Amino acid sequence: MNNDIVKKGADFLLKGGTLLSESCKICNGLLIKYKGDILCLNCQRPTLNQDKIENASDKIFEENEKEEMRQKSFDKDNKNRIYDSEEKENYNDLLLQIDKTITKKIIDINKLIYMEEDTSRQKNNLKTLYLYLKIMDRIKKK
Repeated sequence: MNNDIVKKGADFLLKGGTLLSESCKICNGLLIKYKGDILCLNCQRPTLNQDKIENASDKIFEENEKEEMRQKSFDKDNKNRIYDSEEKENYNDLLLQIDKTITKKIIDINKLIYMEEDTSRQKNNLKTLYLYLKIMDRIKKK
């Protein structure tokens, strides 16, 4: 150990530091505890005491929880966007299906009106045709 390191260690001890019985896990040097911190006299690397380790691990745990919450929120937003997109797609598909069905019905009713001799039946078929056309108009507007 060089003289500067010994002087520094002595300064810590005179200020109230404690020489620990354990040695540094990195270089096997002497450890001094001063104001809650533990310092290796040989490699000069500080080590955390148990309170600081717990505080650090609590902080890491809290940051991980916050990150998980942000990720969940992000995932939820993405799922909602996907769901909204799928819902809109399903809605548009449904409107297309309804449009096709009504188009077929209009063609059928048109044939019935053309072939029907009875005016009261023609009138009923025309009412139905009118309703189908009205529905198609509303679908086109959407």
